[in-house]
Amino acid sequence: MTAIKARNYPKREGRASTTLDDFLDLAGSRPDDIALVSYLAGRPEPATLTYGRMAELVDRLALRLIELGVRPREFVSFQLPNRWEFAIAHLATIRIGAISNAIMPIYGRREVRFMLERTKSRVCIALKRTPRTEPGKMLAELRDELATLEHLILIDDDEPGLSLESQLAGVTVQKAARTDLDRLRPHPDDVEAILFSSGTTGEPKAILHSFNSIYRATANSFGAMGMSSRDVVLMSSPLGHATGFYFGLEMPLICGCRMVFQDMWNPEEMLRIIERERVTWTMGTASFAEDACDAAERITYDTSSFRCFVCGGAPIPPKLVGRTSRLLGAQLIPSWGMTEAGITTIGRFTDSPERRASSAGKPVDGVEVRVVDGAGDPLPLCTSGHLQLRATGQHVGLFMNDELYAASFQDGWFNTGDIGEIDEEGYVRIVGRSKDIVIRGGENIPIIEIENLIRDIPAVKEVAIVGVPDARLGERCHAVLVPRVPGQEISLKEVVRHLEALGVTKQYWPEYLTVADDLPRTASGKIQRFVIRNQLITTDND
Repeated sequence: MTAIKARNYPKREGRASTTLDDFLDLAGSRPDDIALVSYLAGRPEPATLTYGRMAELVDRLALRLIELGVRPREFVSFQLPNRWEFAIAHLATIRIGAISNAIMPIYGRREVRFMLERTKSRVCIALKRTPRTEPGKMLAELRDELATLEHLILIDDDEPGLSLESQLAGVTVQKAARTDLDRLRPHPDDVEAILFSSGTTGEPKAILHSFNSIYRATANSFGAMGMSSRDVVLMSSPLGHATGFYFGLEMPLICGCRMVFQDMWNPEEMLRIIERERVTWTMGTASFAEDACDAAERITYDTSSFRCFVCGGAPIPPKLVGRTSRLLGAQLIPSWGMTEAGITTIGRFTDSPERRASSAGKPVDGVEVRVVDGAGDPLPLCTSGHLQLRATGQHVGLFMNDELYAASFQDGWFNTGDIGEIDEEGYVRIVGRSKDIVIRGGENIPIIEIENLIRDIPAVKEVAIVGVPDARLGERCHAVLVPRVPGQEISLKEVVRHLEALGVTKQYWPEYLTVADDLPRTASGKIQRFVIRNQLITTDND
């Protein structure tokens, strides 16, 4: 197993600890306080864990992982929805100095195989079955294919003996064992997690973060959001995504505030949870806020505790700012960020509704943003160009891709791949993207990879996927195909069947399709995606 060590990175100011230390401090000083409330669809009552109970389960799972052969700086994978077991899996992994690899629940066989193979995980933790899928069956097949995947911990609430608590019941945590665990406590500069982000070059980027970089990527925005231990954080966005991981799990542990998980998106259930748990803060895409507002018009809940809804992943519709305040009682705050650095800019509570809808806010503490031209030279204010940033929460590497990591920086500035501008007051406006990615509901869609798969269909000669505007999800994928035989018909259903057979995540499938005679290109032969997108939008508006 390759040893993983983070590059040199500045220590936290005024402290030398890790997120694990924050958690263990809470477990020691507030063992009876409620730490986590986990709402599961179809179950009337949530699972509730105190800090003390969490610490006990974390130590038991940590010892089980050691029994299964996991060693420090190896990867432990888990594919779990927003359930309490996610928090236990992550904390148990870093308790033994190993590295967390959280896999998004929506990922299918192809993506999961790639991540397990790339990380060489010995252990994968997952649900045995969900209402729609059977992850346990898929993982069992992958275990037979991957020599490095040795053990599965499969969880099933309805099958006797398969809840995580039941599977750990036989693990005894004695004083000597706890002392041994304490000896494995990681250093703040060690790698804490690998977060896979959809890329444009045929495979996801494997982004490495240390404890220090995750702390800064998360905590840099606390001041702007007014976070404190009195907050109650609700996370409906997937914990396996950067948004959920940083601000649904890491932030509550750093702040010492209560975390509340919702495993399946249901806007009316979200409102019920806000009322019952007195939720103060959440984060998600504009579509989450739209759904919650729609639900609030149908049914009334007490949301008077709700103060802040941070919105990222897509521009905020202007009317949504007022609706969120009127119907939910919360301030809708825009943000711009990325897996590599967390939230980098964010709106302020004092901003006008017009300002929130027209910008992504100002840089947070520890972040500088600039705009450069194609040669990398800084541009004047209010001029569009390539956005670069310097952030104390910057990722510390790309696993097995040092060249790409180095190439993503220019004189210490990180190339975000986004196009934007900065006004006289320091507010950042995102005007486009230089990278070929569609953002659907806050999730990056690796269109180059999907295009390559679609090209394998015998009838397809060429394909280009672009994002077209969608009021709910921000964008949806529209595939434009050129057939090998002129005039030949190719249906969306045929393309979807092909991708489904390959195990491609459903959210990555194109939702619209057009058959064309050719694709617009530059003089050098490159496809002009903006021309395709503009043509599709113009056609839809006619």
